Order: sequence, then structure tokens, then C-alpha cells
Amino acid sequence: MTDAHIPICRHRGTEFAPGRWPCLSSRLVVPKGVTADICGSVCPYCDHEDQHAQEHSIPSDSGTGYGIAIGTYDSLHAHQKRYGTEAVELNLAVIRANCGDELRILVCDDASPPESQKRYLKICDRYGAEFTTNNERMGHTSGDMIVFHKAIRWASELGLKTVTKLSHRMLIDIRNWVQNDSERLIASGFATQTQMLANFGLEQVRTECVMMVVNRWATSDVLHHFRPRSIPYWNESHAFLAISRIIDPRMPYPHFLPWHRLSFFRGNDWAPCYFRDMSGDGEQKFRQLAHRYGVTLTDCFSVIDSCQSLEYL
Repeated sequence: MTDAHIPICRHRGTEFAPGRWPCLSSRLVVPKGVTADICGSVCPYCDHEDQHAQEHSIPSDSGTGYGIAIGTYDSLHAHQKRYGTEAVELNLAVIRANCGDELRILVCDDASPPESQKRYLKICDRYGAEFTTNNERMGHTSGDMIVFHKAIRWASELGLKTVTKLSHRMLIDIRNWVQNDSERLIASGFATQTQMLANFGLEQVRTECVMMVVNRWATSDVLHHFRPRSIPYWNESHAFLAISRIIDPRMPYPHFLPWHRLSFFRGNDWAPCYFRDMSGDGEQKFRQLAHRYGVTLTDCFSVIDSCQSLEYL
């Protein structure tokens, strides 16, 4: 694409280096500036949607319905208090209120203690969700990875259009966000919608919230990449490798549709998107949300980083 063919864009700044322009879009994370190809083909704003759909037309709308897979472990915080089941209950209440009863939900537990699993089962029964647990504890990183494996297989067997992987303390309090964002993703031509994780200076994605087009992710190569096992590095990097090298290697960088609802810095999220690490007093915001949806959070509940839990692996 030559400079003369770059589409007019209200978000592109003045050229600061040969073939490089600053991008002021909150949806596109390119720290070193955009090239003509990135600006003209990957930008998710309405300026380029028609052009992008024509250039990257990939059938991706097979299936019916949508799903969410919530990864969880009933983490031990302090004084033998656990908070995972409360986080899941709040998440389920918010999802059902916003996205309805037709949405399929799978709660993926990383081998919590037996009493915790009983509580998960009761909560899932109350909100019409399914429950699965690992045969043994896989730990924070590998346990997070295995949720992808379970989500893909489950959603494929159900014939769903999209499945969204959530961590149990990642909540989106927006009416019909799953349905609306799924259709936006499908129309984009990408197979994945998430956001870059820029906290650590590496190419990583925010694995606490990843929306996937099921028939594009449900391949033997992808399932092999996320197969249950111990991995010696962060799943945030592992997921980016899958997206960029296996799922959408021919699509423009960053090989997925940047999700405008998410900050690319953990700690900068804000309501109506809630995360354990967010702007302001996170625990107070979670408790206010719980009160609004009729969920009781006890003193067990916590918004501490999982790395600080007493059983972190």
C-alpha cells in the first residue's frame, strides 16, 4: 500500500519517521507507530471496516449461540479464607443479568479442595452453568492455559459461534456484550478479540479476557498447543504465540482484533469492566457491583493479585 492510498483516518497523527505515523486509537497498540499497511488494513474503527472485511473475507460465522469459560481456583487468602467461589458467583450473576439465560457457561476449576468444589457445583446449578475440574492442581500458569483447551473443545462440541475465556475476577457489566462483541469479531475477519498486555515489555495478551471464533480455534494444532501440561513461562506469551503463529499468522499485526473494552495495562481498567487490579479502590467497586446484583461477598473475598495468594504455584 503506497502512501497515496492510506485511507483518511481521524486517529492518525503526523508522520514522524519514513513510513511511520502515530496512532491515537485506544484500540490499536503499536508503540512504534503504524505503517501504511497496518493503518489501512487492521484498524478496527469504522473508517476502515468495509475495506477490512473485503480484503480479509474469511468464513467464520458457522455455529449458533455463544459461550463463556470461566477459569477459577478457590485461592487461599488469609486466615484460611477462600474467595474463588464468591468471585465465580458474582461473575455468573453479572453475566446472566446482562446476557441472558441462553448463553452457555462452563466453569473450569483447577482442582480446588473438595469442599470448594461442592460450593462451585451449587453455584453453577443456581445459575445454569456447567462445571469441570482438573484431576490434579496445575497451578496458576498451566491452569490458565488449560482453560483454553477445555473452552475450545467444549464450545466446538456444542457448535457455538464464539467462546470467551474469562478469569473469575474479570467482569463486564454491559448489556448483551457477548452477543454484540461476538458479531463485531466475526465481521472483522479475525479469529480472536483481546488486548495486548503491555505491563512487562513482552508480546503478550490479556488472557483474563479472550474471545475466540470457535471454528477457527478448534483445530488439532491449536488444541495441541494448549494441551494439558506444565509450561515454564507465562500463558500470556503462550496465547500470543498461538494467535500469531498458528491461528491468524497471515492477518495483520497484532493478529487479533484489539478489544476496545480492555486497557492494555493491567491496573488501568475501569467500570463497567472490572478486574482485580483496576483504577480506584477495586475491592470497594466489586462490593458495590455485588450489592447491585444481590450477591453477598464475605470477608473472604479479595482483589489481591493471585501471585500473592498463600497457595500460589
